Amino acid sequence: MSVKTATNAQPSYTFTSSPRALKTNRKPSKPLYREDEPTLSATKNIHNDPRVKRGTTIKALSAAQAQKIIKETEDAAKEARRQERLKRQREALANRPATPEPVSGRTHIEIQTDEFLVEISDRPIEKEIETQTDPFFDRPPTPVFVPQKSGVDVETQILEGDLFDFDREVEPVLSVLVAKTLEQSMLEVREEEELAAMVAHQKEFMFRRAEELAEAQRLEDQERRREEEKARRVKQESERLEREIKQREQAEARNIAHKFLQDLQPTVFNTLNEVGYFYDPVLRDVESNFVPWLLDSSVAEVSKQQLARKLLDDLLKAAAAKGQHRYEEAVRLARELELLKAKQKEEQEQREREEKERIARELAEKLAQEENEEEGAAEVAEEDEDE
Repeated sequence: MSVKTATNAQPSYTFTSSPRALKTNRKPSKPLYREDEPTLSATKNIHNDPRVKRGTTIKALSAAQAQKIIKETEDAAKEARRQERLKRQREALANRPATPEPVSGRTHIEIQTDEFLVEISDRPIEKEIETQTDPFFDRPPTPVFVPQKSGVDVETQILEGDLFDFDREVEPVLSVLVAKTLEQSMLEVREEEELAAMVAHQKEFMFRRAEELAEAQRLEDQERRREEEKARRVKQESERLEREIKQREQAEARNIAHKFLQDLQPTVFNTLNEVGYFYDPVLRDVESNFVPWLLDSSVAEVSKQQLARKLLDDLLKAAAAKGQHRYEEAVRLARELELLKAKQKEEQEQREREEKERIARELAEKLAQEENEEEGAAEVAEEDEDE
């Protein structure tokens, strides 16, 4: 490129320079020109190239998946537009000049700066209006993509004996069947012998058990007779000792009576003192008043504790019965839910069977119609040939 300038004050000159890109200190994230892009080496795998799209390009999507993808795309676009609108609002608020602070002795007030004054109220004016719009129908679902058939159909011929020879292939199968049959027979024979041995062992065990039970019964009878004899001997000895004690007490009573008659008065006073006729008033008051009151109070307190325990037991029983009732109700509801699910499943199966029968009837009618058309065409062709 050449640029020429000429003025009256300065001499003319010519500047020539080839175009070039500006240099920057920032490292570019990707090549600026296509010729600067690195080429794929011979050893690099194309599956690791981030520019290659993975997955199949002819995968059929269902209507639900297609609707889901469309909805996600629309939601993402709406969210992007909303974020952009919020960003513009924030920038507008940030760029709007703020009101300066008031001078000393003055305050700011809010006024209307619109062209026409409007009455300010707490609640805006509300009006009810009606309009009629045309009904809109939902967009039909996107049809399922069916790829076009590609390729060439080929066929081949297989002669008899090329794939399977019965005489050669049956030998390993027959050997396995014979070996398996022999093995199963041996296992059954061993099982029968084992069962016979178990029965014989059980009979021997029952015989020994009967002998041991008889011996234990004999020893128990012998021990019982021994205990009865021992009890009889102990009873006889006890009766003999009681008679001796009674006789000794009678002799001692006679001797004591003779001694008491000798000094009656001192003995009477000593006896009355011993039996408690001459008592201490404080001790008697404690024994007759305090001890009975203490016993009654203890009995009342124990009765209260027993009543509280009984009430607690009743509450626990009632709670357990209530929990059992709730459990039975939950089991009943679960059974009803299972019956409802089974009924719904049966209805679904019935509808599927009816749909299959309807499709089969339609196919049969279509085939019959095609056969009738073919027969009519054949008759027409025969009539033409006859003519």
